[in-house]
Amino acid sequence: MISFSQTISVAEFGSAARGETDGLSDRDFFLVGDDPKELSIAGKRAARIGWSPTCYSWKRLNHSIERGMLFVQHLKHESKILVDPDDRLRARLSAFSPRTDYNSTILDGQRLIAILQNVPSSQLGRYWAADVLAVGVRTVGIAILANEGIYSFSFYSILDHLRKIGVLSASDCFKLSGLREHKVRYRRRLVHPELPWNQLLSLIDIVSKRFRIGFMAKKASPIELLDASREGLSKNWYRNSRLLEGALFGLAPRAKLENEFDLLTSELNHKIRHSGEYSWQLRDGPTYLRQHLLALQEVSRPL
Repeated sequence: MISFSQTISVAEFGSAARGETDGLSDRDFFLVGDDPKELSIAGKRAARIGWSPTCYSWKRLNHSIERGMLFVQHLKHESKILVDPDDRLRARLSAFSPRTDYNSTILDGQRLIAILQNVPSSQLGRYWAADVLAVGVRTVGIAILANEGIYSFSFYSILDHLRKIGVLSASDCFKLSGLREHKVRYRRRLVHPELPWNQLLSLIDIVSKRFRIGFMAKKASPIELLDASREGLSKNWYRNSRLLEGALFGLAPRAKLENEFDLLTSELNHKIRHSGEYSWQLRDGPTYLRQHLLALQEVSRPL
């Protein structure tokens, strides 16, 4: 166990806390503290030993509690608190009560899934789409179930509960269960074997119909994705991050513009990789992001 500052509380959550780890599992840990610098250092140390840390300030946690966020219910429902000076985290979670209406969360998840109207034609782009789809299914599924008073956070359990309440069929669950592996492969950049377009299209179609989103996915060129991402920017920082991520696939610098291209793509990629740290720009700066995308379009070409 890492030694932490006396202001930081630590809890294990996810599959490890449930005792359901497999070859696709991360070790998810929640870290919450007062000092942003200490919290950042602790998060980086945790990541270096193979943890997947989620770092919150106490202010952010309190705000999430006030808003009845389902992530807090996730922590309350199944986390194991490992370090907790003065029982501060335990007290916050014990007092938490979820909302009775998560329709806004369902809408956010539907909007995230809807960015797959345009999918990069590359192999990595198809795995990116499967990753977005997995995140969207989990987000919408958790919220649908929470509206029914069911709190489930394991991907396979979410699918099974959605089947039990009639949202998905058994066949849907079987097909969508593969999204978890696609997500892990994408994040580890192990994008083999090939994910066929028709298979991906079938998965997107199932989710679009069952979650009542109503769109058809199509292959898009990098420039089309840049245009779509520029037009689709919203106040949702995570959605903007995923749009940018998809838009960068398959681009190369125009002749003699390598330096400008590298500068723009490295800055955007850094914001994507650390989207939580830059959420204020990704949420409140659509004009700023549009300017970057327009500049990138000027110096790039499709591969």
